[in-house]
Amino acid sequence: MTANDADTPTKNTPTSATPSNTLEDHLGYQLRRASSYLMGVLAQRLAQINLTPSEGSVIILIAGNERIIQSEIGRILGIKRANMAPLTASLERRGLVERQAIGGKAFGLTVTPSGRQAAEDAERVMLEHDREFFGAISPQSRQLLTDLLGQYWKNAE
Repeated sequence: MTANDADTPTKNTPTSATPSNTLEDHLGYQLRRASSYLMGVLAQRLAQINLTPSEGSVIILIAGNERIIQSEIGRILGIKRANMAPLTASLERRGLVERQAIGGKAFGLTVTPSGRQAAEDAERVMLEHDREFFGAISPQSRQLLTDLLGQYWKNAE
């Protein structure tokens, strides 16, 4: 081994320079990172009112659509059927929602009085979260971003 060989990094030798993130120009990467961060913060905030982001979304949707059926909630929120049953069962067990027969074997979901309060609390937390993270964006830019992202996932369905 020569003196120059000691100065040449090998595959197993870490370099002292910070590696560059070659993914920073990828929009999908940026969206995933932003979403992960935002959802993590939202989860912490909703945990203070004993809800997860999924539970918060479901209870808000039920409060705004009395007697909505479980499969419709799943379709609207993009939640798989196998994941909807435990979600609604958890909300029902906690006395936040109840099932009501709407014909045949179908049951619609409604919020209880405590469920209505939970939906209002979740809505407040989510709106505060949005204002904090997106308040610096102009209303026009925010609407454009909302429209563009909505077009993408609606076309992906």
